[in-house]
Amino acid sequence: MNPAARIRLRGWLLVFAVAQACAGCGAIMLARGTPGIDVSQIQPGVTRTQAEAVLGKPQKDWISHDGIHYFTYEYDTGRPPDIPDAAAFVFMDLLTLGIWEVMMATVDHDLFIKTLPPPTFARVVISYDDSDMVRGIFGEFDTLPADGHCGPYSWRK
Repeated sequence: MNPAARIRLRGWLLVFAVAQACAGCGAIMLARGTPGIDVSQIQPGVTRTQAEAVLGKPQKDWISHDGIHYFTYEYDTGRPPDIPDAAAFVFMDLLTLGIWEVMMATVDHDLFIKTLPPPTFARVVISYDDSDMVRGIFGEFDTLPADGHCGPYSWRK
């Protein structure tokens, strides 16, 4: 093999190695899923400002007959693992020698994000006291107590 052919072969092998190193990133992300926002620090006693810094603005609010102010929030719980799509990514990586994933990562990263399954969301109801401290945290369909109090809340994973 002449020196020019060896250089070209090494170049292609380098491209192939880089492609294979990148290949699997999408497959791994799909197989593992992605985490949602960390809401575990929101518990009774936290300020409304701290809660809304994590959860965002409430979707709705109301005052109960007993004068308790409740707010409903929706938060991102992440993306669940998607094994069939991860297997499809591996198949495409093998079929295109990883070039497909390299192209998606370098040319149109937004296309990769659009191919991911949508994140899941959950809703939570929070009651606040007069000084805007979290009084209670409840699931969307829980029965709300008259005083708006609860113990520590177990957030959905």
